[in-house]
Amino acid sequence: MQPQNEGERERVLKAASACVAWESNASRLNRDESSQSQPDQRYALMAARISIHYMINGGFLGAGSEANRDNNYILDHVDRLKEIPVHIVHGRYDKVCHLYQAEALVRALRAVGNNEVNYFITTAGHGSLEPETDSKLCEIMNDLPPMSPFDRGAK
Repeated sequence: MQPQNEGERERVLKAASACVAWESNASRLNRDESSQSQPDQRYALMAARISIHYMINGGFLGAGSEANRDNNYILDHVDRLKEIPVHIVHGRYDKVCHLYQAEALVRALRAVGNNEVNYFITTAGHGSLEPETDSKLCEIMNDLPPMSPFDRGAK
C-alpha cells in the first residue's frame, strides 16, 4: 500500500527509520552513541519492509506457504541435519536471538547423532559484522573445502 499524501509518506518514513534504528541498536553489543546519522530513506523503507514481513510471517521457515508461527521449525526437523556438519557462531550478548536458543539447537543436533557440531560463543551481540563474530565466520568459511555448484553428486 502506497502512501496517499505527503503526511502519510512522512509517517511511513519516520516509522521505517525508527524500525531500522531499533534493529541496528539491538543488533550490536557496542554502538557509537555519538552517531546520530539517519539511514537512507530508500534503505530504511526496504529494510523495515523485510523485517516486518519476517516478523508477521514467523521468519523464513515453514511448510509451503504455511507460516512458521511456533518458531520451532528447525528444532522440529533437526533430524534432517543429522549428516550435515554444522557451525554455530553466536554472540553471548545477543538481544535478538538469545543464547539459550543456540544451545537448544546444539543439544538437539547432538541428540539426533550429529557428531559434527561446532559451537562458538563470541563476546558480541547479534550482528554478524561485530569483530569477533566476523573473524570467526571468516575463519570457518576459509577452512571449508572448495566447492563447485556443478558438483551436485560429489561429497
